[in-house]
Amino acid sequence: MRAALEVVAVRNAASTLTPAHLARIELALIEGENAVTIEDFKLANRAFHHALCGPIRTTA
Repeated sequence: MRAALEVVAVRNAASTLTPAHLARIELALIEGENAVTIEDFKLANRAFHHALCGPIRTTA
């Protein structure tokens, strides 16, 4: 359910994404790809979702 709601929310907020938002999203993806431990991956995953949903929180 969460994944489906995130897709809808990101579609609605996509026009508000700034280069800074996109840079945070990209950095989190890179950190996830480079994660060595599950804890590293969990932190990167959380950072990714916060970066992805950040604009949604500020536009609602």
